[in-house]
Amino acid sequence: MQRNKDGQMQAPRVRKAFSAPTVITLVLTESCNVNCRHCYNFWRRNRGPRNRLNFGQVDYLVNEFLKAGVFHIILNGGEPFSSFELLEYAAERCISNGFSVSLNSNLMVATEDQLNRLYAIGLDHILTSLNSHDSVTNDYMLSSKGTLPKIIKGITLARKAGIRVSANMIVTQRSKGDIFETGLLAHKLGCTKFCATRPVVPFDLKKEQKAEFSLDKPDVKHMLDELLRLHEYTGIPIGSLVNIPLCLLGDLEKYKYFVGRGCPTQSGHLFTINATGETSACCRENAVYGNVFNEGLINVWRKARKWHDGSLWFNDCRECEYIDLCQTGCRMNALGDSGINTGKDPLMSSPRNITRKYNLISNDKIFNSIKTGAFFVVPKRLRFRKEDGFYLVNIRWANIITLDNETAEFLINYQNSRKLFTLMEFGSDKLKLLAQLYFKDAVESGDLDFKKIQKDQGVSADLINLPQCGSN
Repeated sequence: MQRNKDGQMQAPRVRKAFSAPTVITLVLTESCNVNCRHCYNFWRRNRGPRNRLNFGQVDYLVNEFLKAGVFHIILNGGEPFSSFELLEYAAERCISNGFSVSLNSNLMVATEDQLNRLYAIGLDHILTSLNSHDSVTNDYMLSSKGTLPKIIKGITLARKAGIRVSANMIVTQRSKGDIFETGLLAHKLGCTKFCATRPVVPFDLKKEQKAEFSLDKPDVKHMLDELLRLHEYTGIPIGSLVNIPLCLLGDLEKYKYFVGRGCPTQSGHLFTINATGETSACCRENAVYGNVFNEGLINVWRKARKWHDGSLWFNDCRECEYIDLCQTGCRMNALGDSGINTGKDPLMSSPRNITRKYNLISNDKIFNSIKTGAFFVVPKRLRFRKEDGFYLVNIRWANIITLDNETAEFLINYQNSRKLFTLMEFGSDKLKLLAQLYFKDAVESGDLDFKKIQKDQGVSADLINLPQCGSN
């Protein structure tokens, strides 16, 4: 039991868990061509042979993903291009079985032929590291010489092959002044998104080694302000890959591009399988929940229940209205010297620090258009997974929402029939929900110009708050 804000005892909040993960981070190989100072793979500092999956293990895992109803696979390493035949095989097996797939790579050893082959298979997105526009700083962070020209070449070849590239910058004390210029370089190279991300400090580093990775609140606010400046200057979409407590942001309208990220592990979506078959919930934790080759995906997934039921939430946050969106910040940065705990994310402030909420659907023209008979269609790309009392709906890639049974089954019926519908068929009392689905890109309309509205209002589809039917 816990006490509410009035000091009264109340039952702890209970969250429904998904039956299985929706997104898998799959480590194909532990081998890597660089040795990043900020690498969260703790096993990187252990000397010895590097593990990698084999083709038969990939086949087994694909079958496990199919049985569990997984939507999206992130192929990861180490450096996946260091075992290209395995990477190509895994990508082909996943894509041919209906999963959407993305790849995490530093792109330093990728060749033009390899990238063309991956694109031909159907791979359409790579997340790469671009830690500074300054070559000396980039070399320092990757503990290797001549890294920046290789990364630039890799991004250029990937874009030439037709693959979208997002660039992520890990911001440290050394690189925090490089954000804007690094983002300009990413934009010049044709990257479709630029992220700046606070480090998750490797837990096994000595105390004196951690100082360069520790960003305080002003550092992180500066990081976000530089991203906003970059977006205003270039128009490139921006983001941050590690959850930021919303109480740090304060003005949620100003920082709206960073509101919807949340923690994909705590929300129940993300699970990690390492090259040995051992599993983790967050890819940055050193806990192991069992070996997938010995126990199967569902069994090891269930062992990570504490990540999904709110057990790891910081207690003082439990009554905050944004808890399902924020999830009390990053658990791996919450005093995690020896692994996860229920401590306080160092960026946390107080819900009282939130001075302005965001209101993403406030355009009267949109509501009027929907109310007066705008037609909608459910795109074929939507995928559905039935859960206990609700549905998971995969919009595209790793963009997944929860919906109540009635709404999801309505969408399934209209997807199958390919018929158009209006608010009248959807439910005249569900105007806001239909607008949310439209902004989230779960339904499409020839009567509304989403891209123009998105540009005019600065709305990111990632930020729309649909009902979280997977939680009480």
